[in-house]
Amino acid sequence: MKPWHKLLLQSVAELVALVTLHAILIRVLVQTNAVSAIFAAGDHLPFASAAVAVAFIVIRLLTVLALPGMILVRLGFILWAAIAERDRVPASPNRIDTKATVHDQ
Repeated sequence: MKPWHKLLLQSVAELVALVTLHAILIRVLVQTNAVSAIFAAGDHLPFASAAVAVAFIVIRLLTVLALPGMILVRLGFILWAAIAERDRVPASPNRIDTKATVHDQ
């Protein structure tokens, strides 16, 4: 497998994992009504709900702020690797380099 193919598959897997985790956490928060409980006075919010809310905030920040930039950077690397691979000339044992170098002159 070519290195840029591996990077592309890894990028798609990370994208799908982050978006899926974001969707799951938002469903959990909506079903448990944890957002209302967070802003209500008192200590009636279970620790698990607070942990899910904090995890959701972190995942949301990653998904909305960092993910688009990460995707663009990865696509740039993949495109660069694909172009470099396309333009690379395969080495041949029968090929003789006739270009003069600085040391030959």
